[in-house]
Amino acid sequence: SVDDAKLHQAFTPFGAITTAKVFRADSKDTKQPGVGLVSFGSPDEAAKAVMDMNGKVLNGKPLEVATALSNEVTVSNLDAAVDGTKLKQAFAP
Repeated sequence: SVDDAKLHQAFTPFGAITTAKVFRADSKDTKQPGVGLVSFGSPDEAAKAVMDMNGKVLNGKPLEVATALSNEVTVSNLDAAVDGTKLKQAFAP
């Protein structure tokens, strides 16, 4: 499985990472299992990660990578029942 360190390692080539977090189903604070959040030092780094990593395979699963904020990307391979509202709730402070 993918953990924080593996997610960080996969996205390191694109720039300075300030946060790499995987939300796991077995964690009490997980609102959205199967989603990872990677925060970069700049929006340009995040944009490059989205362009280069979307569709790449990590641990046998294709990644779905999109911009969350200007310097953050979400990584997902979610069930069809997950919608934008649920994702916003999962990442709300």
